[in-house]
Amino acid sequence: MNSEVQSYPLAEIFRFRKKAVTLVFILAAVFLFGFYGAASSLVATWNGRDDYSHGFLVPLISLYFVWADRRRLGSLTPAPNLAGGLFLTLAGALMNAAGGIGGVMLVQQISILVIIPGLVLLLLGTRFLKALALPLLYLVLMVPLLDPVIKRIQWPFQLLSAAAASDVLTLLGVPVFNRAQYLELPTVTLEVADVCSGVRYLVSIIALTIPLAYFTQRGWKKKGLLFVLAVLIGIFTNILRVILIGLWSYFGGTVVHGPMHLFQGLFVSVVGMVFLFIIAMALSRAPSADAHIEDQALKNEEAGPVLNASRFNIAYFIAIAMLLGQLVYLHTYTSRPVPVKRNLNAMPMDIGGWTGMDISRTEAPFSPPSVDSELARIYRNASGRAITLYVGYYATQMQDKEMIHDSMRKLYEDAGNIKLPTASMGQVSVNETTVKAAGGGTMALYWYDINGRILSSNYTAKLYTAAGGLFKRRTNGAVVITSTIPANPADSEAALNDELDFAGKLLPLLRDYLP
Repeated sequence: MNSEVQSYPLAEIFRFRKKAVTLVFILAAVFLFGFYGAASSLVATWNGRDDYSHGFLVPLISLYFVWADRRRLGSLTPAPNLAGGLFLTLAGALMNAAGGIGGVMLVQQISILVIIPGLVLLLLGTRFLKALALPLLYLVLMVPLLDPVIKRIQWPFQLLSAAAASDVLTLLGVPVFNRAQYLELPTVTLEVADVCSGVRYLVSIIALTIPLAYFTQRGWKKKGLLFVLAVLIGIFTNILRVILIGLWSYFGGTVVHGPMHLFQGLFVSVVGMVFLFIIAMALSRAPSADAHIEDQALKNEEAGPVLNASRFNIAYFIAIAMLLGQLVYLHTYTSRPVPVKRNLNAMPMDIGGWTGMDISRTEAPFSPPSVDSELARIYRNASGRAITLYVGYYATQMQDKEMIHDSMRKLYEDAGNIKLPTASMGQVSVNETTVKAAGGGTMALYWYDINGRILSSNYTAKLYTAAGGLFKRRTNGAVVITSTIPANPADSEAALNDELDFAGKLLPLLRDYLP
């Protein structure tokens, strides 16, 4: 069959059913084997995080977008883009390999978002990439990429929810005093915590609103309006939840979230979606002024140039070769463990006026799992201030053996940067946070040491680990955590200054122990 001189739209190609199905099956099988680790880490994320439980639906909804647009896609002719497709596919394969080698799940998860458009561009061409823009971009919502943004807006949303709920409760005759994120009632003090800000569920609301808008609304204005209303409903329902909890507690409810967790965030977000469906149905009945623009854009879509069979064969061979190559590399690769320069327990017991005492890792407030070497001590100065030091070193990292681990989420959630002054290294950027608990909170500083490079960002540390594994076959690194408990709120500033003093004297010493 000489298809060099014939035009074959996608629908026509699939009439040669046996060959087409075979090619798709082989590609899918190689892809699934190569990206099994990335896919399994995604499933673990969806299963372990309430705010990403929608991830199970995202690939299915994306496929349904493709199915719903099958007639238009079937009329287009594949025109493989070898240069652009090769670049994206190679980038995705390298990211998957780097993430797998370094045990950095996020890098592996992102690799899926890179390689799928790369394969589309490589095998089918630019027209298909544009036509599949919505289902491909929609896949972004299955990966926790928005965590840094959510972290930044969480605090304002906590304050907004607390203030709005306070105003409504006051109007309802409930005596309440609003202090930042706290609502002080006569019998109980409620906190609108970060997990209760409602922001965590905005991604889920967005993930469900996009297909709802796509399939129920005609015209971009109505789709955009529904999207904005979805965000507002998400904010409103969370405020409603806080109000209901306040009323429940004021009138004698003993369990804060009500019977059967009635006022939990997930339940109220479901109520919000019910309202959203009602609004969507109402909007769909209103006339659309710009619906003709979408219709005209679809009519203007052209089939494209003649399919070059030899070019497609080259593109297919490249795709299979790269997928198999990174699969073989992942399964034959072995990282080189890098031991500590000196035993961590040889660290001086006296550090600039701070005197140490060994403790067990269970006595340290924060300690990541599966470390290869560790140090846990309490240091005290002349005034009696106690600071707990924990150093956890990984000679090598892999999946489920990582210095940045979900079990340490409380340490990461409210962390911000602070400058740590040192005598020999100048000012170094580290993380500072307060992990709240009953009766107070624990103030902590933490940073990562990767081969002498001090990093504060979790994402930067993950990228360095992945790159080190891919190019240098080493994924070693250390997490250093200092923590103290202030005597009272007025003591917080003095406690932070003492902690900075200790950490500033400690950091240069670590150079003698860590690679």
